[in-house]
Amino acid sequence: ELLPSVRYELTALAPEYQVRSQFRSARVAGAGYVRWTERVDDARQVGVGSSIAPRRSGRVAPRIDVDIWSHTREGVGIHGAVTLEIVAPNLRGAAVTMTVGAKSTGYVAALPLDNGAYVSAGIVFTPW
Repeated sequence: ELLPSVRYELTALAPEYQVRSQFRSARVAGAGYVRWTERVDDARQVGVGSSIAPRRSGRVAPRIDVDIWSHTREGVGIHGAVTLEIVAPNLRGAAVTMTVGAKSTGYVAALPLDNGAYVSAGIVFTPW
């Protein structure tokens, strides 16, 4: 199955456009996208990325994310992460996420500009 979509987002660099497609098969699900920002002061960022996860079996769902971009001022950058989502057993729509990742210098939404490894954790609640 393929589900195409278009996304517009205001980012710290400039307004960003994304053409995305979510996909699903019997074993994996994920999304792929191409993104670009509007040109601001002769600078623009263009990138591609993907998120791939095996179909959930039980309470734990792993996911791999990769994003590669080119910025006219900072050059080429890359970001990769592995995320585990653990579903709460008795709370419908609630989960805990843990992510380990690394990125090169440059802009990626919600991450520091500097390069290096990082670890993050969070709580997800989906009401529907």
